[in-house]
Amino acid sequence: MRKKAEKICANGNLNRHQWLILDSFGNRKPGTNPALRFVGVKAIMLHSEKKTRPEPIVIPLQTLHTEDLQGSILLPERPEAMVILAQVNSSRRQKLINLWVSATLNRKGIATLVLDLLPRNGTNSNGRRVQLELLTQRLELATRWLLRQPTTQSLTIGYFGTSIGAAAAFKAAAALGSRIQAVVSAGGRPDLAYNVLSKVSAATLFIVGERDHLGIDLNNEAFAEITSEKRLTIIPEATHLFIEPGALIQVGDVVSAWFKRYLTTSPNISFQYPAK
Repeated sequence: MRKKAEKICANGNLNRHQWLILDSFGNRKPGTNPALRFVGVKAIMLHSEKKTRPEPIVIPLQTLHTEDLQGSILLPERPEAMVILAQVNSSRRQKLINLWVSATLNRKGIATLVLDLLPRNGTNSNGRRVQLELLTQRLELATRWLLRQPTTQSLTIGYFGTSIGAAAAFKAAAALGSRIQAVVSAGGRPDLAYNVLSKVSAATLFIVGERDHLGIDLNNEAFAEITSEKRLTIIPEATHLFIEPGALIQVGDVVSAWFKRYLTTSPNISFQYPAK
């Protein structure tokens, strides 16, 4: 597999930055054996396609005493939908999850907006609960802004989040109602939004690693509160942030299948992962 992947990489003329992205999945340094056993040939092929690139975006927040939202947006040709990826944690692993999911969705013709919800001065002396409310407000305002823009106002909207980002996504989805058609939580903390889960009308997918035992318990409790279309998918042998070989590829596949089914007009999208 390594020789085949290296050949694909050479033919795709991947630059050093793209190699760094691929290496980061396995926490390896540039110039050493790339982490092909962690992401496989599919990753090389995915990142060698340079038809479109994300563009930086700044969303003004005039109604909050906080800094504007920054992120990156990618609009494929004739997109059918937009997924907003709620990024809160600054860890490399969680950023890579968002990178991978965003790239997978773009290949399926779905636009993506990766938002850095946490302000640069994001520490809050009043504790996590107040901070989560601020993150939710920022996500909600960004969504309303997108729905007013000529290039995105006609697109159906979905949310994707990991960890606390998933909690903010659930809270914003509950507040915005039918404007949000689908929500996906991957390794998320839906328990932090427990009091609003019954108000979420969007089709909801929970993704948890098989070896993330605490996460399974928390997501099972959250799953029981959702009254709309829902599914809980277990990624075999995976832990909390899906660091195992092939786990992140499975996450990307099931996320894209869910959004294609509930945000676009594509019929007969099936799922092939263990689920509740």
